[in-house]
Parts: sequence; C-alpha cells; structure tokens
Amino acid sequence: MQRFKTTLVSFLFSYLFVASSVFSQSCNDGAVSPTMLKQIKASVVLDGATKAMINAVSNNSIKKLSYNRELAGKTDHFFKYRVKAKGITHQKSSGRCWLFTSLNVLRPKVIEKHNLKEFFFCENYSFFWDQFEKANLFLEGIITTRNKNINDREVEWLFKHPIQDGGIWNYAVELTEKYGVIPQGVMSETYNSENTGMMRRLLRRKLKEHGLRLRQYHVQGKNLSDLRKEKVEMLSEIYRMLVINLGVPPEEFTWRYEDAEGKLSDPQKFTPQSFFKEFVGVNMRDYVQLMNDPSKEYFKLYEIKTVKLPNGFWRTAGENLPVMKVI
Repeated sequence: MQRFKTTLVSFLFSYLFVASSVFSQSCNDGAVSPTMLKQIKASVVLDGATKAMINAVSNNSIKKLSYNRELAGKTDHFFKYRVKAKGITHQKSSGRCWLFTSLNVLRPKVIEKHNLKEFFFCENYSFFWDQFEKANLFLEGIITTRNKNINDREVEWLFKHPIQDGGIWNYAVELTEKYGVIPQGVMSETYNSENTGMMRRLLRRKLKEHGLRLRQYHVQGKNLSDLRKEKVEMLSEIYRMLVINLGVPPEEFTWRYEDAEGKLSDPQKFTPQSFFKEFVGVNMRDYVQLMNDPSKEYFKLYEIKTVKLPNGFWRTAGENLPVMKVI
C-alpha cells in the first residue's frame, strides 16, 4: 500500500511537471519578450508632430481637441417630424431622461388644449412614486424567488439591480394612470432629485438588506402572508427615505394658470389623479412603444419578464422594428 502511494505521488509530480513545462512553453511563445518590447518601443518616434500631440493631449480634453472644424456649420438641423414644445426641461445629474421625455410628449397637448404660453410637469412627483414602486417590485421579486438558491441567476440579478433611475415609456404610463401628475411648482425639485447618485446608493443598500431579511424570514418558516406584512414595514422605511430626499408628494393641491393672452384662471382644487384626468386629458394608451434590437427577430412584440408584477404593473413590452422603420 505504501509503495502504491509512493508511486502515485511520483506520477502526480511527473504529470504536474510536464503540464507546467508545456504551459510555461505556451506562455513563453506568446509572452512579451525583450526583443518584442524593443521593437514596439522603436515604433513610436518622438518627432515634432508626436511631441506636439503629447503636449496637447496631456494638458487638454481629448474631446475638445478632436473637434473637427471642417464639419462646423454643415449639420442639418431640420427634421421632418418635430414635437411642438415650448420651454426646455432639464434632468440634471439624474437618470430620469425617460420620465422627462414621456411627460414632454404630453406637454404640447396641454399647452394647445388650454391656450398656454408654456407648461411644465413636476418630474420630482412622478419620480418619487417611480422609486417607491421599483422598491416594491424588488421586494416582490425577492418574495417570488424565496425558494431559489441565493446563487440562482435570477436572485443574483435582483440583488445586483435592486433599484435604478432608468425607465421607459410604459413605466410612465403605469405611473401616471395610478398616481396622476402635478404641475411644476406644486412640488419643487430638490438637490437629491437633480443629483440622484447618493440617494440611489443608499436605497440600494437598504433594499439589499431588506431582501436578505425576507429570505431569512422564509428560512425561519414565515409564510407568504407574513412576508407581505414584513414588506409593508420595509416599504414604510423606503417611503420615509424618499420623503427626506424628495419631499412629501401632495394628495391635493390648489392651482391656477395664466393663458397665452394673460387671462388668469380661477383657483381650482385637484388631486394628482383628477389633474391628469381633467386638465391633461390624454389617453397614454393611444401610444405604442417601439424598439430596435438587431439581436431579436423584427416585427414581433417583446416583453421583459423581470419588470412585471402579477397585477400587470410595470408591464414592459415593445414592438421590435428595424431602425429605419423607427425613424
């Protein structure tokens, strides 16, 4: 038996030595040798042009240096299809582009309907409920996958992406139909609505903590009803964080406006839902979402599984078309 062990160990050492030698030889064949390095270094000639380029690039923005003045003034700024909007909206340092774009689709219709000089929605209000609903979506995802291993790819994806700023048109439709909209000024922007980075980091940390707790509660034997009760407490904490960062979303407000002729309307009470229904009055379901994904078959409707709850909220679907059909 001892002789067998000795023979086996000798064989393993011999195998490892041969494998190491082969691997070492393979690496040496493709390694950066002194000869190769010398050739590469010699390819860079520090002539006048190269020295001037080094001085320019090391002290300036590459983007500005690469600006081609020969193309200046040659860009065609005319478009066949234009959105008749008045005024510019600015998302600042946030990932709310989709929300600004979606609400900007509605703005021209409101301006035309009520003969206004300009009109702006409060993106902060809609963003508040966007973040709240996304927090609920994450926690529901954790509850749904409670029986899966922590290393399961779906569970891993959830914990890697608990919440984000980004979204698409369908998100805006669901949010607006459920929570309504409010005009700018009723709920002002805050530093953290315009600079969402730190708030998002804190929300992600808290949601990951809540997600781990929900999975632990499941291991301890709590049923679905118990987990949903725990979720309410967790969402209460998320709601408080959002209030501190974004402000309190109004349930009712009094508002009036001045039209294009300078005529002032009477003050009127609204809820966000009644404001959308009565003042905006646009059926967002009349619009469809188009997408261009060359990796998927064209002229088909696609839906993202991870952004849909049982009640249909956050149902994300888009018709996949060739880019020339989209524009």
